[in-house]
Amino acid sequence: MSSPVNGHDAGSSPRQRKMGWLGSSEASPQYFHGNLRSILEAALTRRALTLDYFAERQKLLALGFSEEVLATKIQAAKDECGRLDRLAKEQEQVIRDKEQKLAEWEDLAQTLESLKSREEELAKTLAAIGENERAIPELEAKQKALDTEIGQKQARADELGAREKRLRERIAEQEGKLKPLEEKEWEAEETQKELKETEARLAQRRQALSSTGETLPGLREELAAHREELAKAEEEFEPLRAEEAELREQLRKLEQDIEPLSPTKLKEFSRKIDALRGKLDYVPKDKEKHYAERIEALRREVQAEIDLNR
Repeated sequence: MSSPVNGHDAGSSPRQRKMGWLGSSEASPQYFHGNLRSILEAALTRRALTLDYFAERQKLLALGFSEEVLATKIQAAKDECGRLDRLAKEQEQVIRDKEQKLAEWEDLAQTLESLKSREEELAKTLAAIGENERAIPELEAKQKALDTEIGQKQARADELGAREKRLRERIAEQEGKLKPLEEKEWEAEETQKELKETEARLAQRRQALSSTGETLPGLREELAAHREELAKAEEEFEPLRAEEAELREQLRKLEQDIEPLSPTKLKEFSRKIDALRGKLDYVPKDKEKHYAERIEALRREVQAEIDLNR
């Protein structure tokens, strides 16, 4: 019929050979080979009985068997054929059941392979999760350190913001104090205008004296009045000097407060302080020198008039 090849029956299917690893005796190729051989033998027997029926009948008649004996043998042959047919059908059904079971086992094998691959992937995933879990304490420590550093920097920023606010308030206060100085500067300019007008009046007065020959006592009274005006002008400078000293002291304190600040803030406040110092240098000193020169000129002029009229 057929011969085994490499330990398997040549008539076995690839699926049967593939599933041989399952270890079932009923799923082995030899099992199916035996069943197929039985079915083929039964079929050949039935075919032989059918083909040789008439020849056997003639032989039996020639040997002297009666029709009754022949009918009995024929019936026995028919019964055997029926039995073989039933056996063949049963074996075919068994083969179909086994093939279905083999298909199910093959699906199970594929599912098992898939599960093994999935198990390997899960093992890798679990290993990665384990590494991540081991790294969590270090990451938490770093996060805590970062949070602490951020909190410190935020506190420092709040402190610098509060200090900047205080400095702005002080600068606004100093600017408010400088405003009266500007007003006094304006008043000094007005006084200078008045002094110029006084000079003009003195010039007119000289001309009048030369033409009218006015007496010295009247001129002395007028000069005394001018001296009083000059004395008042000098008194106006005293508050300016005091305010200048006070502002300089406040600026010095501001500079001390600014020292801990960052270079950017320090540069910004230095510009503001330089602007304030420029105003202080410009208003009191220049005006004081200017007014001192004007007062000294008026003094010399008055003294010359006195000497001239003696």
